[in-house]
Amino acid sequence: MTIKSCRAWLIVGASVVSAASALAQAPNWHSDYNTARREATDKNRPLLVEIATENCYWCRRLESTTLRDPSVVVVLNERFVLLRIDANQNPKLAERLAVQSYPTLVLASQEGKILSFLEGYIETPKLLEELRKAVAPAAGTDAPQWMVRDYQDAAKCIAKRDTSRAIVLLKTIVESDKEIPLRLNAQQMLRQLERQAESRLQNARKAADDGQALDAFDALNDLVRQYAGTPAANEASGMLTSLAAKPEIRERQRARRARELLAQARDELRAEQFLACLEKCELLAASYSDLPEGAAAVQIATDIKSSPDRLRKACASASERSATLHLSLAEMWIKIGRAADAAECLEKVIQLMPDSPYAQLAQLKRAQLSGKAGQLTDFKKQP
Repeated sequence: MTIKSCRAWLIVGASVVSAASALAQAPNWHSDYNTARREATDKNRPLLVEIATENCYWCRRLESTTLRDPSVVVVLNERFVLLRIDANQNPKLAERLAVQSYPTLVLASQEGKILSFLEGYIETPKLLEELRKAVAPAAGTDAPQWMVRDYQDAAKCIAKRDTSRAIVLLKTIVESDKEIPLRLNAQQMLRQLERQAESRLQNARKAADDGQALDAFDALNDLVRQYAGTPAANEASGMLTSLAAKPEIRERQRARRARELLAQARDELRAEQFLACLEKCELLAASYSDLPEGAAAVQIATDIKSSPDRLRKACASASERSATLHLSLAEMWIKIGRAADAAECLEKVIQLMPDSPYAQLAQLKRAQLSGKAGQLTDFKKQP
């Protein structure tokens, strides 16, 4: 333990010694999030947020025992800003914090960055230890800079519900060999995310067992996407493979893909990206002719092909794409010493896009190949 962490522990310890004078005290809870945040900033104190529900037995027990223990009350009132949230009355905040069970205690810095989650009923010694970690200056300063940064980023990702990114960051910290408070906090946060993933997996299993294959498939997809890297997500991937073989799942996935392609084609039509739009429509017409999206795609393609102005723009896009590919191919020929093949590609660029930046670049490279120009410094740069 460092000198700084010892000092922090002594602060907490001194508070515990004075607990006898706090027998009649109760924690000073706030009920408004913004008020609590302002006080935390003004007093430079971390936050302790209790998220509970009215009908939760373990919430009431936590509040009547551990959170009323004199040693805890003194530390809470002297070192923290307290916020109590009823999840039924403020569901958005509970959802934002990804709370899955009640009660849940959330420790956060005065800036609102999550330090740790404490799920379920917790005994006094364990809570005091967690409070010590939250007020210990050494919790961040003992850690390498990259670890502090990744931990803070993981907390932000959880707040934004980007759990997959948070898992990657937390795993990097947990896999470190440094036995410091920050690593333990990261491990605790990661375990909570893993428990959330496991809960979702159980719900998906139940849906599958009840014959709700489509609901189970969607739930497993969300689980794999949001909790990638957890054991539950790995198991969900195997279940997805099994469910994907069911005819109703295959048809649903096919219909979804057709809708996605048609939506992309319509977006490209609005953006006047007619070549890309035509390619999507041709794919829909060929592969999804039995679906409404296939018929809609045929109509869009017909409208484009009946307009000279739209076709002209599509041809221009095709020429530009071809010119770009020929320039890349010419570069590859040059790298392997096939100058004649490179010159042929460059000539095609000049023919495809005369009087364009592509043609100018091709002419410079062709002149370089014949020794009539200086070295081109950045052939990869697009005009």
